[in-house]
Amino acid sequence: MRKYLFLLLCIALILSACIQPEKTEQSEAKKQERPELISKEKLQDFDGPYNGSLWNYTYSFRGETHTSKQVEFSVNGANYHGYMWDDRLSPSLDWIKENTPENSRFLCWWDYAGMLMGYAGRYAIAYAPSSEILYTVASWSESEPTIPHEIIKDVSTALTADNPDDAVKVARKYNAEYFYIPKRSIYLLSVILQVSGKDAKSYIERKKNGWEMKDKAMELMMIKMIRGEDIKEFKKIYEDSDCVIYRIYDTKAKLSMYSEKFSKLNSDAQNFILNTEWIKDGVDEEDIRYIDSLPASFDPDDKSVDTDKGGLEDCWEVMYKGNVDRSSLIRRS
Repeated sequence: MRKYLFLLLCIALILSACIQPEKTEQSEAKKQERPELISKEKLQDFDGPYNGSLWNYTYSFRGETHTSKQVEFSVNGANYHGYMWDDRLSPSLDWIKENTPENSRFLCWWDYAGMLMGYAGRYAIAYAPSSEILYTVASWSESEPTIPHEIIKDVSTALTADNPDDAVKVARKYNAEYFYIPKRSIYLLSVILQVSGKDAKSYIERKKNGWEMKDKAMELMMIKMIRGEDIKEFKKIYEDSDCVIYRIYDTKAKLSMYSEKFSKLNSDAQNFILNTEWIKDGVDEEDIRYIDSLPASFDPDDKSVDTDKGGLEDCWEVMYKGNVDRSSLIRRS
């Protein structure tokens, strides 16, 4: 596996010029060398919530003509064009369509958002570059919409985190539950490291015949996922030769999965439950039964249920809120 990653990285970092020149210089160079769109032909309508479609683009670049399949989609009233299409990712995208809820939210690098949103119909929290990273993009019209740099920075931080908790924290900030990691995204490692604020030289090293990852790089979330490793707070739910998908499997995910009531509670009630000691100690069947007995209107800020003035952290007292069948609950010691 490491040899496979090394070969990919050698190609990737040669192509992407891992150690970037000054941004201003590269930005001007990109503007001068961007491909010119000659024509495009629609191949297929994907429809779905983001009005996705597949096109064949014809470009002129440095005196030569090139064609490629590209995805178009729309979100929040804005149209996005020219996202790459990769047939090798079709099986993973079909799996997503069949096995994840339509309102699922994914964390991935923005290059792959076109396929996720346009074809699979699932929301990617970073679905375009920010204006601050356009110097890394080969072709992007100045009139094309961008997204806030905070989102791009957060996604790069999650992908290059060496602590799973940090990656989960970013995902939860945007209510994302899945990480979509095409294995060829290793080609983008140098750019993602740079955007995250990390020093690429600490993770990759130039060799005579290319680049090689240092041991430190093996601790990065996206590398661990590409390698298919077991990761704390995550569960690998799909893998093929070209892509891997992980689902966050922390306490909130477990409660959402096993409790009928938890996901119906408001965010304050959910956060209250997640921060009680009895949930921090681990989720068991008694916890699930207790949460499912809470009224949907449960309000942790209603201190009227605090009968002994000991604070609502004495969580058993919440059963006095609303019509909770106390006989169905097993009292905690």
